[in-house]
Amino acid sequence: MRERSAADCRYLRFGVDATSPDGPIVSLCGHPARDGFSCVGPFLEEMPTTCGLWEEKPRSAPWHASASDQTRGTLPSGRE
Repeated sequence: MRERSAADCRYLRFGVDATSPDGPIVSLCGHPARDGFSCVGPFLEEMPTTCGLWEEKPRSAPWHASASDQTRGTLPSGRE
């Protein structure tokens, strides 16, 4: 099992807040219980989060077309 890294949490969102004392880029929690509040982090390498709301971010499908689509010369949308 992987470490529970804050960067890998499905609820982590980033935003811009020019008035933030920590800098313009802010990390926000999107979990319904904490929606809009700062993420508890931490964002240090090799340091797991202690957040009890943490859930692993789902892994997305590859961005590129599948091999079968490439060999037919068509894009996934059906366009050539």
